[in-house]
Amino acid sequence: LQYYLIYMTMINAGLRASKGSIIAFADDDVIVDKSWMTCVIEQMQLHRDIDLLTGRVEAMGGAGKTVAVTRSPKEVILDYKASLDGLILGCNMAVRREVFNKVSGRDTRLGPGRGLSCEDVDFAYRVLKAGFRGLFSPEPVVYHAPALRDRNREYLRGWGAFYFKYLLHGDRYVARKAWWEVRGIFRGMCASERTGSWGG
Repeated sequence: LQYYLIYMTMINAGLRASKGSIIAFADDDVIVDKSWMTCVIEQMQLHRDIDLLTGRVEAMGGAGKTVAVTRSPKEVILDYKASLDGLILGCNMAVRREVFNKVSGRDTRLGPGRGLSCEDVDFAYRVLKAGFRGLFSPEPVVYHAPALRDRNREYLRGWGAFYFKYLLHGDRYVARKAWWEVRGIFRGMCASERTGSWGG
């Protein structure tokens, strides 16, 4: 956990020290496609009204994995009022320099160093809510081989912390997302109870 706390702090330090007009993010547990950087630049040039770009993340070593990957096969305009689930992973993201004049870096309280995994969604949410435009594109691709951690638990805790952070500030959009998320969980529990599959 100490490594991940330092890692998130280093990301923010790198953001403050960076000089480029486009800043791209990848993690140490991904292999970028050979055309990744070219695709990032091309997408940012093609969509000059886009300030935040997120890209496709595939599981390294085969299909079937559904954790820590993106889930859309096509372009999606990112909207903070809608669901961002499955469209944003911090290991494949790029932003324009001017974003950081208005939005600070990653919230280390929501990162894996805290046993959570939602600081990337939180960052994108703040960027979009600040008035910047975002796009998910399947063109820039990275292949993800995440470390052996309980990702399902981290994501569950991370989303809970994300909801709690914005509920404290009276964010009605997050309140609505949290309601539908909890409703879905309880409906799943009730369905499992009826079929006798809940709890194994």
